[in-house]
Amino acid sequence: MGRRASEAVHRLRRDSRRLRATDPALTGRLLLSHAVAVALLAADYAARTIRLRRLVGAAGGSIGRFDALSVNAWADLGAALTPMRIGGEPARLAGLRLARVPLGASVTALAAEVATAAPITVLIGALLVQLFGVVWWRTAGATVMGGGRLYLISLVAAILVAVLAYRAGRGRRPTVPTRSAGLTWGLAATCASCAAINVACRVAILPVLVWGSGASVHLGVVTLGAFVMIFGQLLTPVPAGAGVVDAAYLAGGAGVTDVGILLAWRGYTTVFGALLGAGLAAFRFPVRAAGRWVLGGLAELLGRRRGVLGDEAIEDRAPCAAQGGPESPLGQPDS
Repeated sequence: MGRRASEAVHRLRRDSRRLRATDPALTGRLLLSHAVAVALLAADYAARTIRLRRLVGAAGGSIGRFDALSVNAWADLGAALTPMRIGGEPARLAGLRLARVPLGASVTALAAEVATAAPITVLIGALLVQLFGVVWWRTAGATVMGGGRLYLISLVAAILVAVLAYRAGRGRRPTVPTRSAGLTWGLAATCASCAAINVACRVAILPVLVWGSGASVHLGVVTLGAFVMIFGQLLTPVPAGAGVVDAAYLAGGAGVTDVGILLAWRGYTTVFGALLGAGLAAFRFPVRAAGRWVLGGLAELLGRRRGVLGDEAIEDRAPCAAQGGPESPLGQPDS
């Protein structure tokens, strides 16, 4: 069964290469699709940067454009390296603190961002399910049922972890000083618009790449499959950018069998953000912070060493002080 599937994928890739070689228009459409994907990615980062700056400003802090872009990219790096994308928010909070945003303003801004983005994401997901859910289920039914046990176990485990975390946090008073986020209707509308742009741009990248490849796949099914793979990681421990899992899921669930498309899609949605976050973090935040930590550690070490040497000197001079010698600063001066 696996051999037949690999042979089918090989034939599809071979036919796709032949078609591109004989059809210059398809090559142009492929290049155009990648250009559109880059534009979608740029629009996504621009919207997220604007949203973060507005929320931090409303919470009483301030952050520049470059710092806001770096914080979002660093969050992508943390999310890509952790299951369920759980490392994104801690990385973002650390980035805000390194950008000298007060802790209260940082926590308030991030909480307001989640509060405004979650409803928009749910609404877009519900709309996609309403439009393409039936077709997607017919296409993805075998794949979903085949991996149903693992999916169900992952979902139950995620729910149990969430319930235990909630119960462990009950009764604890917050120790972080928070303030009103100043979330006016205008700011809420801006954040909702930025969240919609973020979700739409992320989800649209895969359908655009599939359209550029000329593959005969239902774009609605591809769109819903992309949404599930991107935002389903918030509910179940799906690896972010593992490649093999993505290819197997989308090949059965969305009909995308071109490995090049899948690699390009993950490159745009995961690898690019991780590389950008690593580069900007090394350039802006950790280098400067690490420099301060190293210098502070050296200063503390030298200070301790001087203190030890001083104590040894005092101990060496103690006998002179006991004898009342003139050279001891602890002795009485000669009259």
